[in-house]
Amino acid sequence: MTCAARRIIAAATITAAGLLVIAASAATQTESFTAVFSDRPCGARLCGDGVIDPYGRVTTITVFSRRTPGPEPGCHTYKGTRTATLVKNKRSTLRFAIQGPLCGAHAWGTFRIVSGTGTFSNASGSGVIWGAPLVVHYYGVMRLDR
Repeated sequence: MTCAARRIIAAATITAAGLLVIAASAATQTESFTAVFSDRPCGARLCGDGVIDPYGRVTTITVFSRRTPGPEPGCHTYKGTRTATLVKNKRSTLRFAIQGPLCGAHAWGTFRIVSGTGTFSNASGSGVIWGAPLVVHYYGVMRLDR
């Protein structure tokens, strides 16, 4: 094999490898994530609705698996899951693992996206929660495999 042929093969290999890296990077989209959820008690859970920007209106169900004292007297720390379903596409859901304290009129904590279906297929991400006990805002990042 000539030197020129080896250079052409090497250049083609490097180009192909570069295209694979670009394709893999384009397949995962990371975007900022914001949502607002309004809840009401429904049995042992919270039911509600909200908006996930820019995807639209959702309905939600929140189930708490654990409640512990803290971080101050009169406060409790909660751990649980929230499932949000797009109103315009009931097959598109996001499931969050949530945790954080509730102290009087203030609630805060963290969330992690643990699964998604439909529009949110293979979603992942995390962020912070801030708000009142029944109206909370989620701020963070979400990664979607496209």
